[in-house]
Amino acid sequence: MKFIGQEIGIIRQFPFSSSLQCMSVIAKHLSSNLTHVYTKGAPEKILSLCNPSSIPSDFDQVLQRFTKQGYRVIAAGYRALKNNLSYVKTQRLTREQAECDLTLLGLIILENRLKPESAGVLDTLRSAGIRSIMVTGDNMLTALSVARDCGIVLETEDVITVHGVAVPPYLYFTAADMNVNQTISSNSVKLSTIMSPNSGNSINLNMDLLEAGLLSPLSTAANTPIKSSQRYTFALTGKTWSLLRQYCPELIPKIITRASVFSRMSPDQKQQLVQELQGIGYYVAMCGDGANDCGALKAAHTGISLSEAESSVASPFTSRKASVECVVRVIREGRAALVTSVGIFKFMAGYSLVQFVSVIMLYSIDNNLSDYQYLYIDLFLISLFAFSISRTSAYEGPLVKQRPETSLVSALPLTSLIGQLVISIAIQLISFIAIRYNDWFVPYEYKEDESLESYENYAVFSVSALQYIILALVFNKGPPYRQGLQSNWCLSIISIVIVAFTVYLFISPFEILRSKFELKLPPDNSSFFYVVLMLGLLNLALAVFHEKILCDRLLVKFLSSRSHKSKNWISSYAGIEHELQKMTDWPPLSNDRFSSSSSSPFSYTSPEQLSPTVRSTVQSNGTASNGVNLSLHRRFHSESEESNYATPAGSLQHI
Repeated sequence: MKFIGQEIGIIRQFPFSSSLQCMSVIAKHLSSNLTHVYTKGAPEKILSLCNPSSIPSDFDQVLQRFTKQGYRVIAAGYRALKNNLSYVKTQRLTREQAECDLTLLGLIILENRLKPESAGVLDTLRSAGIRSIMVTGDNMLTALSVARDCGIVLETEDVITVHGVAVPPYLYFTAADMNVNQTISSNSVKLSTIMSPNSGNSINLNMDLLEAGLLSPLSTAANTPIKSSQRYTFALTGKTWSLLRQYCPELIPKIITRASVFSRMSPDQKQQLVQELQGIGYYVAMCGDGANDCGALKAAHTGISLSEAESSVASPFTSRKASVECVVRVIREGRAALVTSVGIFKFMAGYSLVQFVSVIMLYSIDNNLSDYQYLYIDLFLISLFAFSISRTSAYEGPLVKQRPETSLVSALPLTSLIGQLVISIAIQLISFIAIRYNDWFVPYEYKEDESLESYENYAVFSVSALQYIILALVFNKGPPYRQGLQSNWCLSIISIVIVAFTVYLFISPFEILRSKFELKLPPDNSSFFYVVLMLGLLNLALAVFHEKILCDRLLVKFLSSRSHKSKNWISSYAGIEHELQKMTDWPPLSNDRFSSSSSSPFSYTSPEQLSPTVRSTVQSNGTASNGVNLSLHRRFHSESEESNYATPAGSLQHI
């Protein structure tokens, strides 16, 4: 490393650690033999390592001004080591010995501009009923600002920050101040007067308050209750998340149901969040681009790496473009693949059952399908349709809220399949019986080593061949998950060719085809050809009505209306959201004091009810006049007790 007029050599490096939130180097000036430690990292971490006398009194105001505008802010500090410190002694220095009593150098402001397509992608996901959550290692105010800009947090939503203090453990909620142009009053709390709850009387900066953005005055007057609307979202830091998991796990489902921003989250905490979301019924897709996202990417149902670095190893999907646009593409393709798989399954199951019915009918008269009839159905009809149905691409229109069916044995696919089977049996029976009422009809009599030609065989085979085509077209789902039939030229051409050949086969085939298929055609002056065509059209109309109207509309609507009555729904994210909408008094945003209750594991307490150490902290920070609104404090007690505000996880779980 070389500066103007001097050369500096780096003789030791302490790499960045997500748990420590900083990194350091020990550098030596080659010309003067001066040795210094330079440290950079999260502002709250650097301040905790710096000598308080080196911190400007307006540091919090400057930090909040930049973070509220969405800038990524890191702080830097340094300390001079002894001049005669040898290389060996330098290598023996521990990290704690090096990173202490630093002098603050200043802030480094980085702008990570929002990509122009990000807001549109998030709006598309929101319109489809898909939640977007920001999980980041950045500062809370930076995360909130970016969340506002990209639309994760709407302008109409109130932001409630969740704060936790470790000693003694308590929890409180505050209304976040998102006004970038807010004027900081002269009586805001100075850093030197903010005491950590576990610091006694020594000067120890409360970095939790600084990180949460509580050092600037809120507009709410002291002792004025804050009424939260039902359009609110939570924001919290990694430290608060750890306290929630340790002392109040039953609150996590409620918090993550409404939370949109998680800041200062470590890699392990990101993975824990994904698992908690999955625990209340969410299907989670995770986007990440770094090694610190690998755990969460692997734990998610769908991991999407936005780079080809370490994160791509843990992700089943890797985007060539570092943009969240790939999320919409993955959802489109995933839905299309799921609908295709279910459709092909129903087609194959339906074909087998329809053919089974045909064989049973013919067995009743000691008849059967001929070898060429089996080959035509199995190799020509079924194979071509099974191949061409899978060629339909994903739908490019808007994403819809209604998700495709994920289970093969649930009510919707079984009702669809059984209904189509009933229609097919009825049409085959009509054809099998109708042909008997013609004057030219001759009943089939079984004779060994003779042809299977019969009018009954003709009636069953001709109608069943049309039914296989109808099943393929009906089970080939189109919008809103896949493109329409017209976009799949392969399926369209195959359908036209097979329909034309099948109609030709039972109306007027060449003699060689007739003999190979062992068909006994009705007389030329007969109108039974038209009866077969009419039965095919009737089958098509009934199949479309059953699939599109009864199943896809009425049955889906009926099942959706009954979903909230199931036990799984109550413990899912939908059930928790429904419960939260009815809880107008939660979360508690008020300066009113609540009396402690022995039956409540996390009592809401006033500052006077806390320990003397904490009381000194709250009294110095608890009113609007000195720039901090600490609202309600929630003490944590034993997990075996019950809470009036925290519903046990056994009765409520959802996001």
